[in-house]
Amino acid sequence: MNRNEIIKKLYRYMLCSTIAWDWPDRKCEDDPSNTVYFFSDDYKKEFCKPLEKIRKESKITYYENKITDTQFNFIETKDENIIAFRGSDSKQDWAADFNFFKIKFKENNDFINNVFSNEISEEAYDKYIFNQYAKSEEGFLEGVSSFFKESKLVNFNKIANTEFNFDNFKNHLFLHKGFLTQISSIIKEYNEVINKCKNNNKEIIICGHSLGAGLGILAYLFLLTKENNLKNRTSCYVYGTPKPCSIEVYDYIRKISNNKLNIVNIESDLVSDLPPEGLGYKKPKNDYTITNIKAPYNTKFNHTVFYYLYCFANKVPILFNKK
Repeated sequence: MNRNEIIKKLYRYMLCSTIAWDWPDRKCEDDPSNTVYFFSDDYKKEFCKPLEKIRKESKITYYENKITDTQFNFIETKDENIIAFRGSDSKQDWAADFNFFKIKFKENNDFINNVFSNEISEEAYDKYIFNQYAKSEEGFLEGVSSFFKESKLVNFNKIANTEFNFDNFKNHLFLHKGFLTQISSIIKEYNEVINKCKNNNKEIIICGHSLGAGLGILAYLFLLTKENNLKNRTSCYVYGTPKPCSIEVYDYIRKISNNKLNIVNIESDLVSDLPPEGLGYKKPKNDYTITNIKAPYNTKFNHTVFYYLYCFANKVPILFNKK
């Protein structure tokens, strides 16, 4: 692909990441909280034309876990199966975002074998996580630790089988507990969608923005390790990307996916720096860096989905870091 074709793809999957915010009965741009981005009806109509085009050419199915408030939309087009994860919009989401505790793999494969292959109680799950946290020696505030330890956000009685091959990475590998909690809560629905994808030869795209980007990366990891036969037709595009894992996980994903993970961030997006490096979350290099520009509305730290779309629509310069 040439440069223009790549940018076209980046824009398309940012549009799909925005559609991840659609409810079954309401489009994301019609949510009253989003009126700030549309200072006239004519502007809104013109700005949202690309969103409408994708909606009209697609079948969109909405999936949700109400307990964890985790959502994704399955967008079926003529040539693609697109799984788009939604970003943060509730107390449950913010709890997940700031649940920085690490699930470490230093001494295991037992975690993978016992948690993802079998039924496990929520109590046993939490106990394992916090035993691992205690070993991590991160020194996080005791009060914050107690809050998350005692929280009951999701029932883990049934989690689908997932196999990992982390032999080369396990000594340095960990996942972000909050993001793992949310993706685990919809693993049944996610596997249902993946089974639909097996019935055709369409390209599979996993995408998302913000929290949705973190979930998208973990969803991509699960697909790569569980559905090896699908990896050659699957790619991942994530935007405004927090850090859902250690740097070794990114290396692992890039290795087994033939470098089809695409991290796209605006150069001044602060969310891409979270969780802080002081907690051990090293920031991966952007594959594509978008130049930020002044928008005619409050951009909220240059992070919102509509600001990303604004940058694409105005054809701002994009730095290609990916070979």
